Amino acid sequence: RVNGNQVHTLAGGTYLFESINISGNGRVNFTGPVKIYVTRDFSISGNGIGTSGNLPPHLLIYVKGTSTAASVSGNGDFYGAIYAPDARINIAGNGQVFGALVGDNFAISGNAKIHYDEALTRVSGGSGSTGQVQMRSWQEN
Repeated sequence: RVNGNQVHTLAGGTYLFESINISGNGRVNFTGPVKIYVTRDFSISGNGIGTSGNLPPHLLIYVKGTSTAASVSGNGDFYGAIYAPDARINIAGNGQVFGALVGDNFAISGNAKIHYDEALTRVSGGSGSTGQVQMRSWQEN
């Protein structure tokens, strides 16, 4: 949990967290590319997370579980990918997502915007193969 005006800087690498909650003017900065595995809730608002160069392939977040909610809200911009195939992803506020999102379902509200970053199609899936992005469905309410 990072809130208020707290800023934490961590090295790039792989991290496992039970939950992530960044709010207010709180911010977590990574000095290099990072993979984050979250076993429960994931919530970023305010200033959020930053990586070296704010390049979307440098921040990969994997959220596990079916009762999980992943959310990005507030005025901050998010540069990265969130993979939460069994979770609801909420994007709200005035911020923008630069990257990619995979979720069970989505809710987008306010002035939030999502910009897909094609560089994420070249991110390795871990087995040495290159990832492939394919549109499966689209519904706009």
